[in-house]
Amino acid sequence: MGVIGMFRSPHWIRRWGDSGRTDFKTKLNVQPLSADDLKALPEGLRQIKRLKAWGSAKLTSGDQQTGQQGDWLYYDGRWYECVSCVTWNHTILSHYRSEFCLVDGSVAKKNLEPPVENTPEEGGDAGDGK
Repeated sequence: MGVIGMFRSPHWIRRWGDSGRTDFKTKLNVQPLSADDLKALPEGLRQIKRLKAWGSAKLTSGDQQTGQQGDWLYYDGRWYECVSCVTWNHTILSHYRSEFCLVDGSVAKKNLEPPVENTPEEGGDAGDGK
């Protein structure tokens, strides 16, 4: 994990698949978008709460054209959907940078339930394929 890994902490990810949802933990450095990040967004999207994260897990981003639902991040008691996940491998510190936006209340309430702390890989990096 190295020096950069010391800034990461375990966070819950909810992944959607054909057989339902799966919750797992992965280590991420999560931060709100900066003012400069927000300026780069189209006007209507600047009002939606957004986060950015760095980590070794390749997360699934949502795609409206294919109907693919993005992974969800549980942060500060709320769910955020992954809208972008790109690899940054231009240095020896390769990692993924993901961006998330707040999940609104229009989804089924059962999907907004918080994760349950009973996974066998607790504290692991289940989302990185290792």
